[in-house]
Amino acid sequence: MKKNKRFIAGDGKVLRGSFDRFTDQKTIQILSAFLTDSHIILAHEEIITKTNEIPIAQKLMSELGLSGYIFTLDALHCQEKTLQAAKDTGNEVIVQVKGNQKTLLSDCQNISETASPDAVYQEPLSKTRNRIERRNVEVFVSPTLTHDQKWKSVNALIKVQRFRRVFDTRSKTWKISDETSFYISTIVLSAQEFCQAIRNHWGIENRNHHVRDVTLGEDKSRIRINPHIFAKLRSFALNILRKNKVQNVSLELFNNCMDIDRLFNYVGIL
Repeated sequence: MKKNKRFIAGDGKVLRGSFDRFTDQKTIQILSAFLTDSHIILAHEEIITKTNEIPIAQKLMSELGLSGYIFTLDALHCQEKTLQAAKDTGNEVIVQVKGNQKTLLSDCQNISETASPDAVYQEPLSKTRNRIERRNVEVFVSPTLTHDQKWKSVNALIKVQRFRRVFDTRSKTWKISDETSFYISTIVLSAQEFCQAIRNHWGIENRNHHVRDVTLGEDKSRIRINPHIFAKLRSFALNILRKNKVQNVSLELFNNCMDIDRLFNYVGIL
């Protein structure tokens, strides 16, 4: 993928321990903007309810003050205003299409079945532990959509077929898990670039959400007063570790506990 293309993954995460039954406080969510190449968390925004994530994402695009980036988002953000918000700030969007946009999803399915793709990429087979996986990506440029005015900023439709085989050690059999997903994009990329961008989007789950819950104990935290502030502090800590090329966060935290002077050697501390 070309170096001048940079991607920001946007995704919401629940702070599961932030609820308080005595004050009738529900769990709080945070929406993160995650730079997929460097794994740096650019920003957080607090969300009270799931439905409010949509305007918060649009607002975040503006408040980041960035241009020339490509935002990758899940199907919740497949909204006309979200695409327009990206365009207004000089950015682009790749967003998944699901049942919340039924007509658009139907268009994607029909186009992929009746038209020839403008570009195709088959990802090499990957084998990790008990899993075998590959993706096949098809790109349809300038698709004709039912509500063409509503989706006038859409310049490409992407079909992703994922083929997965997972070995069950108990039954000693391979479980088949194949799925097809559709995406729309305001920018035209190569099929390989789309494949990598969509795969990298889920790095926010593995490199951010998973680390926060398992290593930093965010899921178990029972901080209920301004829990989003402590979430930001965890982000600051992770950003410093990422800036210093730390790969194993859990081991690094253990080593820092054994030798506090290590902290003062980090870039970004002093």
